Amino acid sequence: MAETQVPAFTNNRLFPLYLATGSLLSYIWATPLRDLYGLEARNGLFTKIMVTDGPTLLPTVMGAPYPDYPPLFFWLSWFFSKAAGQMTPLSTVLPSSLAAAVLVGITFVLGKKISNTTALFAAVCLATCPDYWLKAGRATIDMLLALWITLSVLFLYLGHYRTSQKNNFIKEAMPFVMMLFAFLTKGPVGLVLPIGIWSSFLVCEKKWRALFSFALKAFFLTLICITLELIFVWKSGGMELVHQVVMMQVTGRIGAEANEPFYYYFLYLLSGSAPWWIPASLGFVGLKKDKNALQQLFTDKTIRLALCWFFFVLILFSFASTRHSRYLLTLFPALFLLLGRGIELAVRNNKEFTFERALLLLNFFFFLALSIVTFIYVGSPLSYRPPIFYFFVWAICSLFFFFSLRGIAGKEIRLLGLAAAGIGSIMAAEAMLIEPWISHRESGRLFVTETEKKYQHNVPVILYKINPDGDGIKYALNSERRSDELHFAADVKELNKQAPPFILVAFNKKENDLAGLNSDHFKEKITEGLLHGEPITSWFITQNRQPSSEKGTVVSPAHPNGEQK
Repeated sequence: MAETQVPAFTNNRLFPLYLATGSLLSYIWATPLRDLYGLEARNGLFTKIMVTDGPTLLPTVMGAPYPDYPPLFFWLSWFFSKAAGQMTPLSTVLPSSLAAAVLVGITFVLGKKISNTTALFAAVCLATCPDYWLKAGRATIDMLLALWITLSVLFLYLGHYRTSQKNNFIKEAMPFVMMLFAFLTKGPVGLVLPIGIWSSFLVCEKKWRALFSFALKAFFLTLICITLELIFVWKSGGMELVHQVVMMQVTGRIGAEANEPFYYYFLYLLSGSAPWWIPASLGFVGLKKDKNALQQLFTDKTIRLALCWFFFVLILFSFASTRHSRYLLTLFPALFLLLGRGIELAVRNNKEFTFERALLLLNFFFFLALSIVTFIYVGSPLSYRPPIFYFFVWAICSLFFFFSLRGIAGKEIRLLGLAAAGIGSIMAAEAMLIEPWISHRESGRLFVTETEKKYQHNVPVILYKINPDGDGIKYALNSERRSDELHFAADVKELNKQAPPFILVAFNKKENDLAGLNSDHFKEKITEGLLHGEPITSWFITQNRQPSSEKGTVVSPAHPNGEQK
């Protein structure tokens, strides 16, 4: 069966770089419009602290070491933040977005080992996969981990099948350097994943001598990494911190009751790889009619590597206690190599009229999406409207790619290109319209700014019944105060121990609790807003009904002449 003809420009040696660059620009183009929120708020706070205090080997928050994560992701965010002059959403997101973009290029390189068509389909489908796009545009540590895992597997694969018999130390060392980076990104799992993936492939290939040699090298690397980490942690915080690191990075992730059902990842893969698994499944189903083609599929060593890669990661995380969709980012390159091959088989086996109908449908849905996005922008039902410059950039780029792809020779490539352009256009619109709106409601940045702008840093801020490791992180990220200067109160008794004046912050649903405040404490409302999407209020607490001065300094009851306290 002949291979589908791909455009000649894909044979350019720099084409993977072009793919990665285009993907990066797509992922970050609207990042300046939004705030950090959700899990990435913690990553942003780590970066903010490093910008102020300098990079550390163990991230700190609220004045204490944070044992969950090694520092590499935050070092990169710190580097970009120093270049920008401060921590910003873009500087925090860049390590993840860069990793995602490079992964697209690497997927193309690996796909070329199968066929040119598979390489193009796999890379383009991965780049425009909606779930992957969303995670690429956020500060996702697991995206950086996926990059190091993929690079280590790529170097191992190229080294194993290199034609030259001459030993090259740098080429031999590169896979293990990538594993070291993976360890510095996510801890021991950064070693388990590449070692397990490559070992399972060597077992599948029955390369016992290569397996023994690799296992020996991997064992010494693992021993050195874990030993050095534990020694550093012990010197930093003693055995108690060592136990915390071991629990958070290893033992706490296995053996305990899982946070999601066993089938969680199987359901996620259907949504996480959508819509590209649909045409790919049609291609694989069609192999039942062609036994020779089915046999040829598994004779390709890159396909076998992708299968070992996919199933090892899936099985490993399925047996872990904590299950999150972002963990499976490490198998996405392998998954999309398989999907790319399936889509190639699907377009080969379809009849001519199917393409014509599909092209008509894609044209219709593209202009429908364009109309809907324009209506949302003009009507602004989300109470948020980005600058018109962003809208024009989005509209011009969408139309340019759509009409450019219509002229590509070959219905198969044109079909894929138009589908990818449509999905990319929708995701770029989401980044421009939806993501900023959600992030502004979730981050609390506007609320925190309004709360603190009138008061000097000597006025304490007390967060009432707010989790320091939850919504307290979001407040600290957007506060001008250091995170270790914030105070947290679990009940009204703790509030009453604090001498006025101070700023009190509480969710509206906890406001009834504040009836127990000391009778001589006077509450002056500062502002209301949203944090984590919930209504929240701040008050300035004084004694003997002394309000704040207009200039934002505090008038103390002990100084009736207005002397600043």
